[in-house]
Amino acid sequence: MACNSSDSSPTPLPFNTMIHMVTIKLSSSNYLLWKSQLLPLLDSQGLLGHMDGTLVPPPPFDPPTSQTPNSSHLAWKATDQRLLSLLLSSLTEEAMAEAVGLSTSREVWTALESTFSHPSKAREIRLKDDLQLMKRGTHPVTVYARAFKVLCDQLHAIGRPVDETDKVHWFLHGLGPDFSTFTTAHMAQTLLPCFSDLISKAESFEIFQKFSGDFSASSCSIHCQQKLFSSWRQLLSPQSWSWIRAQQQLFSFWTEPYSHQPRSPSTTLPDLPTGGTLC
Repeated sequence: MACNSSDSSPTPLPFNTMIHMVTIKLSSSNYLLWKSQLLPLLDSQGLLGHMDGTLVPPPPFDPPTSQTPNSSHLAWKATDQRLLSLLLSSLTEEAMAEAVGLSTSREVWTALESTFSHPSKAREIRLKDDLQLMKRGTHPVTVYARAFKVLCDQLHAIGRPVDETDKVHWFLHGLGPDFSTFTTAHMAQTLLPCFSDLISKAESFEIFQKFSGDFSASSCSIHCQQKLFSSWRQLLSPQSWSWIRAQQQLFSFWTEPYSHQPRSPSTTLPDLPTGGTLC
């Protein structure tokens, strides 16, 4: 028996399943993410026509001049109210205020789009100011990059995407003085790296800095040990110093953590002249 390839109507998902598939709730800062997760789901269920207006609702009565309910309109309304419930369940309290008094999914979708994706010049300027003034401070590069990208996404959502060169320049500027060498090296390049590559490089540089700081602390610790040996040598008698050399293994804990580094000759306790005396 041949399969009917012309039957391409989507299989409806249970309402509870659809609710759990929408994990991001709409707020004033994530419209693009919220919309991006909803559109594929609604398209797969054949529901986009309710929101974009391409699916015109049937007349409520059939014939229109009668009082007989139209079964097609009842079916459309049931589907639309199901979609409306899905939209409302994906809103934060802040976004829910924009849907008060609206009765169809089309009305709610249009209101949300107008509020959170409205390309007003004032909103564009404010977002760009926030982007240019953003500083990493003491936050890790990963946290700084995530917050920076949120503002870029908001500008993209209102139809004002940030130029790639501006994005890279502003991101480098906000890294701060700890990344001065990193920033200078990249700004001197003829071709700036793309934003995603720049984030990866900044994260790698941050790890390198941390490793370098730990290495410097280790070197300082060894230097302090050497000064301590020198001070003891001036205070101890030759006999005591010879005994300490014989027991040098007791102090191995000073050098074992840095055994991967070449040991300086000055860490070996030297001989004192046999005739030495304490001052």
